[in-house]
Formats: sequence, structure tokens, C-alpha cells
Amino acid sequence: MPDPFELQWMVGARCTKVSEQAEGCFAFEIGQGGLSTACAWRVLVDERLAVAHRDHKQKFGLKAPYDACAGAMGFLADRRIIAADLNANIGDITITFEGNRRLEVINDCTGYEGWTLMGPDKYVLVAASGGEVSGYPGA
Repeated sequence: MPDPFELQWMVGARCTKVSEQAEGCFAFEIGQGGLSTACAWRVLVDERLAVAHRDHKQKFGLKAPYDACAGAMGFLADRRIIAADLNANIGDITITFEGNRRLEVINDCTGYEGWTLMGPDKYVLVAASGGEVSGYPGA
């Protein structure tokens, strides 16, 4: 079995859906796996901030609240993942897409789980309190 802390299963996959699971909690469907966040995330395009979790449902002077899920998909859809990295010391994930686009998941709490990631083999990684990342076989 490959090392689950190496996110190589993502390379070549695409993000097919971004959705809000609950207020402030988002899900990213990636290939045959998925990432659920309860922490900060942002999409960078050409090294500039394009959309972030806190943008969701903000008015920003618009007629309707901004849909950060649709915004993220607008930047990530149809682009293959070319690299995926986990910083196991602090629990951050960086996923790099074609076209100089990047999804950064920032573990921003020392007391709660920031995210869970399930790969195609159903192995689950969790960013636990304090940034520690642990894993276990899923069902």
C-alpha cells in the first residue's frame, strides 16, 4: 500500500465538485476521493487570491450573495492536479492544478479537527488538534 501521507493518488485527478456541507464547512470532490474542511481554504490563480472560504454568501455590493463553491469550481474545473502536498507538521494541504492554480487548505485551529481527506482506497487522513495529522483505514 502506498504511503497515505503522500498524496500522489491526486495527481492526474480533477476537482469535480465543491459544496457547502454546513455553515463554514466545505467539501471538495477530488477524483475518487474527497476532502472535507472545517478550516480556512483559498484558491490562488497566478499567485493571486481568487476566492476563499470567507467569501461564501458575502454580498460585496452584488445583487446576490457570492457563491464561493461556484467560484472555486470556476477556477478549478477541468484542470488536472499536477501536485499535492501535505505539511504533516501543521496540517496544511496544497493542491496544484494546471494553469497555475492552487487550492490551499490552512489548518487554522489548535483545538479542533481542521479537515478530513479520504483517498480512493478509503484511507482517511485527519488534521487533528495542534496540527497533528493522523490516519486510519476507512470502511
